This record gives sequence, structure tokens and C-alpha cells, in this order.
Amino acid sequence: MALPKGIVGSVATSNVAAVGEQPAILANLALGNLIANVNLAQQNAVSGQQSMNQVQMTVVGKVVEQMTGTTAAQAASFQAMLSNEEIAVLRALIKMLKKQ
Repeated sequence: MALPKGIVGSVATSNVAAVGEQPAILANLALGNLIANVNLAQQNAVSGQQSMNQVQMTVVGKVVEQMTGTTAAQAASFQAMLSNEEIAVLRALIKMLKKQ
């Protein structure tokens, strides 16, 4: 039993339309994936930066704690390990922290 020509024609037309739209649909999916991947990469970068900032704050706090809680002999041995420029930076840091 054959289908009427009208039904065959409408099915053929809808198949052609679906095939014609496929590249646009795939391009939209690819763009959506690209945007999602870039977003995840940016979130990972920000997360890594925040982690490094926390580590830096911890290290600076520990150095300041050790420098301010040392005896004169310990301070002298600590100064022997650092260059004059590093000592100047740490002194400036301590002054800034005392202001806060």
C-alpha cells in the first residue's frame, strides 16, 4: 500500500529542512561548549590565584611573627642570612603592619 503523494512530499520537505539546519545546530553546540570551557578555565585561574594569595599571606605572617618575637641573638643570626635590601623590605613591611 503506497502513501499518498502529499504525505510523501511533506515528509521529504521536513527531512530536507532538518538536514539543512543541522550545521547551524552543531555550530551552536560547539560555541556553547567553547564558552563553558573558557568559563571553567577562568574559574580555575581565579581559584589558583586565590590559593597563592593565601599562601603568600601565611608566609608573610609567619615571617613577621618570627621577626617580632625573636631575641636579639636570634635577630642577629636572622640578619646574617638576609641581604640589606631584603632587610629593608621586611622593616618597611613591619612598619606598615604596625600602622594597621
